Amino acid sequence: MGTWIKNNFWAFFFGLFALIGTIMGAIASVVWQNTNTLIEKGVHTEGTVVRLLYNGKGSACPVVEYRTENGDTRTYSGNTYTNPPEYDEGEAVELWYNPDRPGEVVLAGVDRWLVPAILGGFFVIFGGIGFGGLLGQWLRQRRRDRLEDQGRPVEADIVSVYHNTSLKVGGASPFVIQCQWHDKTTNRVYTYDSDNLWYDPTPFLNGRKTVTALIDPKDPAAYHLDLSFLPQPGN
Repeated sequence: MGTWIKNNFWAFFFGLFALIGTIMGAIASVVWQNTNTLIEKGVHTEGTVVRLLYNGKGSACPVVEYRTENGDTRTYSGNTYTNPPEYDEGEAVELWYNPDRPGEVVLAGVDRWLVPAILGGFFVIFGGIGFGGLLGQWLRQRRRDRLEDQGRPVEADIVSVYHNTSLKVGGASPFVIQCQWHDKTTNRVYTYDSDNLWYDPTPFLNGRKTVTALIDPKDPAAYHLDLSFLPQPGN
């Protein structure tokens, strides 16, 4: 697994975010659906805030007393702490309860929508990063495949081999081969960095001064370095 993660780090990273976002979105959907089902099929009534429960940060949630259809008195503690408190002691509160399980309650207001909203926010953030990143990786692979088939080969000069310290896996950073190509027709210099390599490629360059870069003839900044001459990593 460690080797796979190193060689497919960004796919793993964005995939993990997409998975977390999907789970959060699924939970948000279930909670929201259950809430709406209880409101639709439950008994609509009013209760009274009999006291406020405070947490250590000064926020409070209401404890509501209500009567069921058969005359039983029930008490329900809200799920959401707010500062300032959403309700005052003695205030009437709209609520819905499950007639088969009267302890199952939805309060009107923040208690009704806050949890699904928070989970939905996590879905948007994590899912956006994850699925957006996976889409970017897919587009990058498509571009690479296209360049391998249709790219114009040019010889780019090797200028350095350096550590990509912006990425660490297991405390180690990958190596990158950096090349430059001078387009003499436009007198422009393009810099091309290789994919991350999890071993030092220097001993395997064998005096090589250039690397074949497959470039888009219409956009030389779009490239793929052909490193097929290098050995595959063993771990």
